[in-house]
Amino acid sequence: MDVDILQVQNLTVSYKVGDRIVKGINDVNLNIRKGSITAIIGESGSGKTTLLSAILGFLPKNVKVNGKVVLNGEKIMENGKYTRKFRLNRWRLISYIPQNAMSVLAPTRKIKAHFIDTAEAYNIPKDEAIKEASII
Repeated sequence: MDVDILQVQNLTVSYKVGDRIVKGINDVNLNIRKGSITAIIGESGSGKTTLLSAILGFLPKNVKVNGKVVLNGEKIMENGKYTRKFRLNRWRLISYIPQNAMSVLAPTRKIKAHFIDTAEAYNIPKDEAIKEASII
């Protein structure tokens, strides 16, 4: 049975730019099935980063978010309000590789080291991060 692990429903992100409101993304709906591989592609400025930042909760304060995100059957965000559980466990539940990964990932360092650095940045103890990194 195919199960949606991520559902994005009617997601709209609006930025306040001076006196204007500019929509970064408008009414996006997306379902990602368990076991699938998904790529978000598009032209520069088409909203890829805005979409992923909205899902992960990394948008600046000058934005308005409408819509809902469900991860593994649990609502993690509705109209810009993220659940506490999601905020505390974000990187354990979901991640993404940015479009310019070579500027983020140093080719001379092992992925495990990058993983541990990120985990420590989110106050995950190093020994726990090493254990989790060993799984991947």
